[in-house]
Amino acid sequence: MKKFIVTLVAIISLGSSLLFSQTGWFQQTSGTTETFTTVFFLNDQTGFAGGGFTIFKTTNGGTIWTAKVLPDTSNLTSIRFLNNTTGYACSGITINSNWSRQFLFKTTNTGDNWTKIYESSGTLTSEAFNDVFPIDSLIYLTKGGWGMFGTTGSMYVSQNNGTNFSLINVTNSEIIQKTRFINSQTGWVISSYGDDVGWGKRKIFKTTNHGVNWIRQYRDSTTNTPLSYPNFELQFIDQNTGFGLYYCYPNTTKFLKSTNSGVTWDSTSLPYSKYNTMFFADSNTGWIGGNCNTDSVMIIRTTNGGTNWQVQKRGNNIINSVFFANNLTGWAVGNNGLILKTITGGVTGVKNVSSEVPATYSLGQNYPNPFNPTTNIKFSIVNSGDVKLVVYDIQGREVQTLVNERLNAGTYETKFDGSMLTSGVYFYKMVSESFTETKRMFLIK
Repeated sequence: MKKFIVTLVAIISLGSSLLFSQTGWFQQTSGTTETFTTVFFLNDQTGFAGGGFTIFKTTNGGTIWTAKVLPDTSNLTSIRFLNNTTGYACSGITINSNWSRQFLFKTTNTGDNWTKIYESSGTLTSEAFNDVFPIDSLIYLTKGGWGMFGTTGSMYVSQNNGTNFSLINVTNSEIIQKTRFINSQTGWVISSYGDDVGWGKRKIFKTTNHGVNWIRQYRDSTTNTPLSYPNFELQFIDQNTGFGLYYCYPNTTKFLKSTNSGVTWDSTSLPYSKYNTMFFADSNTGWIGGNCNTDSVMIIRTTNGGTNWQVQKRGNNIINSVFFANNLTGWAVGNNGLILKTITGGVTGVKNVSSEVPATYSLGQNYPNPFNPTTNIKFSIVNSGDVKLVVYDIQGREVQTLVNERLNAGTYETKFDGSMLTSGVYFYKMVSESFTETKRMFLIK
């Protein structure tokens, strides 16, 4: 009983300093302050987040993350799996002002262990293996870097599981960044070309014969894209529909879309700047992450193929990579060990059941209780303001954020799904600008 009281006091004291935003995203505990640059999930339970020289793995949807240290020091840039057991991770590291090294790692046991299978070196300080893409019997690998006197880059392919790589001639003296293939023959690659003043142009090339020949499909007409910010995302949903994303100096992000296999690209400027990453679950629904300095926008979402965007997450952190296992369940990773998750596609799950102004603030008892696996929670607020409703486990650890947004006065209801949790006692805590209350509930399976 003493432990129960101490835990309850700890939960009640949590959240004394809260930042609110309208979001269906909640933060997971990574156990590190390392910057995450890439995230990849095999399904809604098993996934990987990478940064520095460590890959973090989860087998329970991100509730617990376990560190897997790589066999060589590097800065991870990409993680991608060929199947449920075999995966690859690439990276690069600056040794000194004249030398850099690049690494490719491989796992055959779903990321429990990683071995170094390929290594190269470069003469520019920022050269790295930027992306790895295994498909069928081939492994595609891109490389590139920049310096005060230009750029360099290349692309490779392996036909023997990474034992040997041969050079692919895409374009000369350009940073080769992301690559995406829809089959072993047909794929796209993006590049950046720079000169001695540090500015560059973005390009997209396509191949239909596994990299033997390439056709340039897109070239940015502007000259104000800094090579020091080389992020360029590319994704194809199918043979015809593809999307691109990159930052232009000083405060513009360009969003590209093609519906004819990349023959032509429509280009629009997004209303928010400095976005790093993009993921589309289908041809209509997609998310973009990064950080906008002017209003701290971290994640936006579209449901009509990029015609319109809605802000989902604000904050001072930076999103570097987004990945969705399906249309609803996804993760976003960023600086300082940040891992965010959504099980609603980023959409808040709160429903207004009455607009009548209540007499008092209240947090109702969940119903049904005990429950399996879902339960409903109703609450009332007297004045419009920021409201947060969070579920904790018996140890005081945050399980899920149910509500985290600004609401008008009225009565609301939200649903909690405990299908991925074990039986036991859980707490839910409501915090508003002038009201705080915590209640407990019982999950019995």
